[in-house]
Formats: sequence, structure tokens, C-alpha cells
Amino acid sequence: MPFQNISILVVDDEPAIREVFEHFLVTRGHEVVTCGSAEEALQKTEQQEFDVVVLDLVLPQMSGLHVVEELRRRNSRTRVIVLTGAPEQTSEVESRRLKIFRYLSKPIRAAALIEVVEEAGSQRPRAITEIN
Repeated sequence: MPFQNISILVVDDEPAIREVFEHFLVTRGHEVVTCGSAEEALQKTEQQEFDVVVLDLVLPQMSGLHVVEELRRRNSRTRVIVLTGAPEQTSEVESRRLKIFRYLSKPIRAAALIEVVEEAGSQRPRAITEIN
């Protein structure tokens, strides 16, 4: 049974990838917002806190890791899943420092994406007001 009501931000500079990810996640009952740049992702995360961010590592003008660093600077509890064509680009030490939930290698199967997003969403710490 899928974990319901996960708010997800999908950040990828390839429109086709954003559309496919959105389709698969929305059909599972999740709220999905998409954008194509790190700058837009930072704007959206200022407007709304997401349970999960699915983030391409390589984005135009600014690295996806910059987005993660900014989220952590803001003390965001958002779980971050990084998409990469070369998982060896980021060290395990940096992954721990940035509290990256998981790295997924491109291309990724829809079932694997859904599984990891729902796992991340189910483990995201809830705000105190959400617990009461």
C-alpha cells in the first residue's frame, strides 16, 4: 500500500523526465510540483516545504548540490533523492554531511522511483503540529 499525501518537488532540466516522473507519482496519489532549474527549485522551496525533493545533480547554471546545501542551511526536514548519471561524482562523506536520502542512477525505472520516494516520504520527520 502506498504512503499517501507525499508532497514532492521534481527538479530536472529535461521536460520529458519531469513529465514522466510527475505522471507516475500523481497516479500513486501524491502531490507533485516540477521545475527545471536549481534557482526555480530554491524559489519553490521557499514558498512550500516538501516532504521529498527528487533532484537532478547536474542542472544548468547551478549544481543540484547547491540546492541541497541551501535546504540544509534552512534546516529543512525535506528528504532529498539525487538523480545522477555518475553516482561516483559525490563522496559518501558529502552525502552524509548533506543528509541525502538516496542517490539514484539515471536512467531509472518508474517502479524504483516510486519505491524510493514512498520510502523517503514515510520516513520524513513530521512537524509537532502534524503529530498532535
